[in-house]
Amino acid sequence: FIYDMLSSFPFSALASGNEVLRGNVTAPSIKVHTLEYLGLLRVLSFGRCVRVMTWLLSTRFIRLRPTLSMMLRVASLLYTFCLMAHYLGLIHYMIAVRPLEADAAFDGMHDWFWVRGGGYSAGYITGVRYICSLYWALSVMTNLKGHTTHETRQCLYHEPVVAFPLEERTYTILVFILGASFFSFIYGNIAQFIQSYGASGVRYAKRMQDADEIARFYKISPELQMRLRRHVEFTWAVTKGMDLYTMAGGLPRHLQLEVQMEVNLPLLRKVGFLQS
Repeated sequence: FIYDMLSSFPFSALASGNEVLRGNVTAPSIKVHTLEYLGLLRVLSFGRCVRVMTWLLSTRFIRLRPTLSMMLRVASLLYTFCLMAHYLGLIHYMIAVRPLEADAAFDGMHDWFWVRGGGYSAGYITGVRYICSLYWALSVMTNLKGHTTHETRQCLYHEPVVAFPLEERTYTILVFILGASFFSFIYGNIAQFIQSYGASGVRYAKRMQDADEIARFYKISPELQMRLRRHVEFTWAVTKGMDLYTMAGGLPRHLQLEVQMEVNLPLLRKVGFLQS
């Protein structure tokens, strides 16, 4: 509550008595600009948003269908990603761009395109500055960079071949979000494939680790430890970690019999007195 109260305090109201003349208009002084940094305390509410989304997914939606629950989790992750980009973009604006706007010494530098060819009085509106800040954050977070914005202070650059720079930036932001989603989807499926490819080895390592932990906890002698490890290795070589009796325990009796007969049929054929 204290953080939200401090971040919501209208520090811009202090500018009424602390303004400096910038051409034909007045602008906040450097002291007021420093006080505006307290507005970044809103970032601390980001953790609360994540906790609320996690609580909703774990309690409210736990009885939904698995597919819908997974879609909600993906939407939650995408929302968290965009929210983080929002805060990082605002922090970048406060650190890198706002000091240039608050200092009259930079009014004549027309090449840092966050002002429209002039000083503070000709600057872009708040919405355009927000688009530039969000573009910077997403371009750095996704590593999908268009025109350089993080090395320079360029955002809405005007060239003969760029007719609508603001629309291009807005569309590029959407492409950044879609690109991050597709990359995460592709990499997630690749990781799942690699994990499933080596799932048998992971189960074997887990079974052997359990045997070693039992031996250490109960202080089993080295000879008995070796016999225990050999037993685990032998049963794994025969069954590959699959317990047929446990898996078939939920089947009907006649289906259990058929499964066990078919699995054990090669062994039964090797017994001499059963062949007759």
